[in-house]
Amino acid sequence: MTTAGAWRSPVDADLVATGSKGYSELRASEDALHWLESRPEEGGRTTLLRLAGDALRELTPAPFNARSRVHEYGGGAYCVGDGCAYFVDFADQSICAVALHAASPPSRVLAGDAKTRFGDL
Repeated sequence: MTTAGAWRSPVDADLVATGSKGYSELRASEDALHWLESRPEEGGRTTLLRLAGDALRELTPAPFNARSRVHEYGGGAYCVGDGCAYFVDFADQSICAVALHAASPPSRVLAGDAKTRFGDL
C-alpha cells in the first residue's frame, strides 16, 4: 500500500547533482555579459563564457579551468577590462588572459605556484 502523495521517483539525488550546471560571477562589460559555468560532465571544470549580442563564446576552452583556490570555493576567479578577460587557472593558480574580440587561445601572464592564491580579480 502506498501512502497518499508518496511514490517511487525515477529522479534521485545522483541524477539531479550530475546533470546540474552551476552559474556564478555574472558581470557586464560595455557590450557583453560574462559568467562562469561549472560543467559536471567535464569533471567539474569551470569555463568563462561571453555573450555579446546573439554570439555566445567560450573564452576558456579545455583544459583551462577558471577557478581560484582562494577559500577553495571561488574567491573571484576572473575580471574583464582593456579588451581582455583575466582569470585564475585552477591547475597551477596562474593568471591568464584571453582577448575578448579575437579568437585566440588564453595565455599565461603571471605564474602561480602551490603557495600562492589569487582571487577577487
